[in-house]
Amino acid sequence: MDAKERAAQNRKLGTEAWPVWCSVHGDQVWIRLRVQAGAKQNQICGERDGALCLRVTAPAVEGKANRALLAFVSSVLKIPRSNIQLVHGATSRVKTLAVRAANPRDVWHRLLAACSP
Repeated sequence: MDAKERAAQNRKLGTEAWPVWCSVHGDQVWIRLRVQAGAKQNQICGERDGALCLRVTAPAVEGKANRALLAFVSSVLKIPRSNIQLVHGATSRVKTLAVRAANPRDVWHRLLAACSP
């Protein structure tokens, strides 16, 4: 998608500024995350280096943290797990999720609303 298409899509979605870690790609919202595995509780901790920071309780062993991440994001967004896909970063702390949602703006609003102080 070139700059003109992106600008047109942003106008269509509204004038409110989107967070740097969230972008629209076709009918999906891509979210850039920085994930800490093995935490005491699942939580969204804020933003850092252009990514939304999350903590999950599952260890980073054999994909357990990735599965926990997808389940946690699904519960926060109140959408089925099948609407969320891990696009990049299966073995990295920095990950990109593609989320299919009826209203793209709801995705980042719900994530920010769930952010722990």
